[in-house]
Amino acid sequence: MPVTQDVSLVVALEDLVVFVRRLPAEPDIGATAAAALRACALERPQRISELTERLGVSQPAVTQLVDRMVAEGWAARTADPADRRVVQVHATDLGREVLERRRASRARLLDDLVTRLDDDDQRRLREALPVLHRLAHVTREPSLG
Repeated sequence: MPVTQDVSLVVALEDLVVFVRRLPAEPDIGATAAAALRACALERPQRISELTERLGVSQPAVTQLVDRMVAEGWAARTADPADRRVVQVHATDLGREVLERRRASRARLLDDLVTRLDDDDQRRLREALPVLHRLAHVTREPSLG
């Protein structure tokens, strides 16, 4: 039976998302700010409208969030080279550093938790990582997007 015909994969992934979101991260910048910063840092500069759609929040909320990220020095606004009337938001070096520090702080916590698993579970987890990564990015393929 394909794994998707059973809700256990969905339940496991939902549990994992909730688990990771609850892990403390330093610096604590909030989940929405982290998601916006991640999109701007790891993908490409984002228009406010793209961030609004991606984050599922209102345009005024995204504008306020971007204002805060710019004030903190995590992001900057630039004109879109294709349309100078459009503003894009991109992560600064400081913003990328904030993301790296957040990931590192969570990685330390996860390392401690993973070491509590037996050797076989640790091996299975390492083996599953490439599949989980591909699954997380499969919607970016033109045939599925």
